[in-house]
Amino acid sequence: MAKERNNRKIYKYKYKPRKKRKNTMRLKKVFYVLRFILLLCILVVIGYTLAGPVLKILHKDDNVETTSEISTSQEEIHVITNVTDDYDLSGLNDDSESQKKNNTENFSAVRISSDSLKGADSFKKSLQDVKKEDTNKKIKNIVVPLKSTGGELNFLSENEDAVSAKAVVSDLKLDEIYSKAESFGYEPIAEISLLEDAIYSKYNVNAAFTTKSGSRWIDNSLEAGGKSWLDPSKEECASYLESIVSEIVSAGFKTILCTDVCYPNFRQSDISYLGDEVSDSSRYINLTGLVYKIKQEAVQKGASVYVFEDIGKYISGDSEIVKKESLEADGIVFNIDFDNVRNEEIKTKSGNILDISDMTNEEAADLLTSAVMKSSEISRFNVTFEYSSKTLDESKFFDISQKMYYKGYMSYILNKEME
Repeated sequence: MAKERNNRKIYKYKYKPRKKRKNTMRLKKVFYVLRFILLLCILVVIGYTLAGPVLKILHKDDNVETTSEISTSQEEIHVITNVTDDYDLSGLNDDSESQKKNNTENFSAVRISSDSLKGADSFKKSLQDVKKEDTNKKIKNIVVPLKSTGGELNFLSENEDAVSAKAVVSDLKLDEIYSKAESFGYEPIAEISLLEDAIYSKYNVNAAFTTKSGSRWIDNSLEAGGKSWLDPSKEECASYLESIVSEIVSAGFKTILCTDVCYPNFRQSDISYLGDEVSDSSRYINLTGLVYKIKQEAVQKGASVYVFEDIGKYISGDSEIVKKESLEADGIVFNIDFDNVRNEEIKTKSGNILDISDMTNEEAADLLTSAVMKSSEISRFNVTFEYSSKTLDESKFFDISQKMYYKGYMSYILNKEME
């Protein structure tokens, strides 16, 4: 509306909000909301990206203990078709990484004889012989039998019980053995026989298998060379072995390999003298319990504990020490004795027979190792295979180990000096 005043028009306006400014404010609000959502998405993406590595670090130890079952190549499926009833063959692929059948710790070792530890000269000569054969410098470890089958200690032990039992048969000190092996470029692995010990079991009846009347049990007649054994259920047995392990790991040994972790082959007449508990199905608890005590002793010095088992015994389902989940060990060494596997029928748990009579040593090793690695119950252990024979020369051993290495079996022990 307009009025005239002094011949001029005067206009009067009524205020109305500007629509343009109102629309601008709305657009700004929308922009702020979108920017907030975008920043939130970026933060979520960054969070998930960082969470993966962090979780891997936090659960690194868990992964070592719970390593999943490792698959094998299609080539191996053809070799072990007669053990499919016993082992899960699902999930096999052609990925070369699936050939890494061992877990975190790899050995490439040669086992020397007990006789080589009788003195400094014989020990040095054994190391020189290994060095001579190790032309490609593949060997990293030496297995030294510090406690032999039978009970002898192949080092100058300060253990009072061992000295009193006359078990010490060497004047080599533990630190001398360790340092001499290192001077040749080898990390020594300490092997100890646990239960087949006729020396300490004879000295201390409280550590041995005893009859119901309390007398010491022997595994055959005296005329036939019968001998006594240590009883894994006896506290005196565990204390003696723990003290020896403590002495060994205190000298710097990083790995203990336990052999003879088994009961004697009792006859029915033996059971009538000893009692039914020695043949009870739960007796494996005594074996795994003994290994656990040894591991507890070793771990105090940062050492690891392995147990030794015959590969045919395991595949047949006859191993007491390995097949039970109560075993607390860092790893298992499965022995393949080429002299024996040719003459034995190796039956799987379902009764099928592994026929290796016409196979080469490499083919036989491939078949047996593949059968073991199909078993999920050993997936939580580091696994090493020992190749043994009294008849094969050293060059054949190295050939077998290298061919198996390139098939993915990277951890091995070569044993020509079987006892």
